[in-house]
Amino acid sequence: MSDSPTPGPWKIGERNEARFGTRTILGADGTKVCSVESFPLVTVGKADAALIAAAPSLLTFVRLIAGMTREGEKVDGVRFEPTSEDCLATLNELITQARKLQKQAHP
Repeated sequence: MSDSPTPGPWKIGERNEARFGTRTILGADGTKVCSVESFPLVTVGKADAALIAAAPSLLTFVRLIAGMTREGEKVDGVRFEPTSEDCLATLNELITQARKLQKQAHP
């Protein structure tokens, strides 16, 4: 057993017709990650499945932000002092990525 999650991106597999409302989440290599059962509220199961399937992308985004350097932190012994232009460009890119992830997690 690995301490790492199943590699992403994850996707929602075909609905299992034998078990009404069951959706399977698959890893990038087709490995079954989990199943979401939602009888009788199929729309809730679909929304839950989309959120679960977005988990690897959301984790990657969080890691990206967590790995950023804060103002005043030292990088190679030098205090980081970003310019306003750098901050705005980075913030705009983060907003764009966050909006894409939001659509993936909650279509």
